[in-house]
Amino acid sequence: IEIKGNKILSWFLFSVRHLIKPNDEFVLITTQYFSHKFNFKKEVETLFKLHGLPNQLHFVETQGTLAGTSLTVLQAEDLVSANQPVLVIYPDQFIDFELPDDIKPNSGYLGLYLNFGNKSGFAEVNNGLITKFVEKQNISNIASTGLYLLSSGKDLIKALKKQINSGETLNGEYYVGPSFNYLIEEGYHIFPLPVLAKYVLGDIESIKLFEKRN
Repeated sequence: IEIKGNKILSWFLFSVRHLIKPNDEFVLITTQYFSHKFNFKKEVETLFKLHGLPNQLHFVETQGTLAGTSLTVLQAEDLVSANQPVLVIYPDQFIDFELPDDIKPNSGYLGLYLNFGNKSGFAEVNNGLITKFVEKQNISNIASTGLYLLSSGKDLIKALKKQINSGETLNGEYYVGPSFNYLIEEGYHIFPLPVLAKYVLGDIESIKLFEKRN
């Protein structure tokens, strides 16, 4: 999908370009159907080259649309299950934020912004730490931007598996945000990460708003 001559993924890469380091690796997950229909791998490689990003890319294909983001991320377990930082982020957005200078062990960050609706995940913040995360229930007006950063990919995978085993779903889908509650219970410190700018590019109404601004 193109917006003013640029694909959605291109707008996303443009917005986060200043955060990307040469040794950062990307894992991109899509369905086999979309991968083949839209020549996904070639398109992505072309866009990364266009933005001057020589980073290593990994591609994962699923047989179909899975029941939520948590199950989707688990398809890349072999690629992200390491004891090093991992960032899960939705690419259907134009977003600007700053990464922390130092990610300490047993810590994580959630990108947050102000939202008065009920269509996002929402965080409860106490004394500078996130103490609870709930999907599609506005408990605070502090909403997730779809940005989940952890000090350890291995711990992320463990939390996602706990979530799946618990059967904790919303409308039959597993969302990444609630899996952070398991990490909080184990003593993880999850910090709010303020987002400087965000435009949703995942629905027609939001795309029209973005077009007016650019």
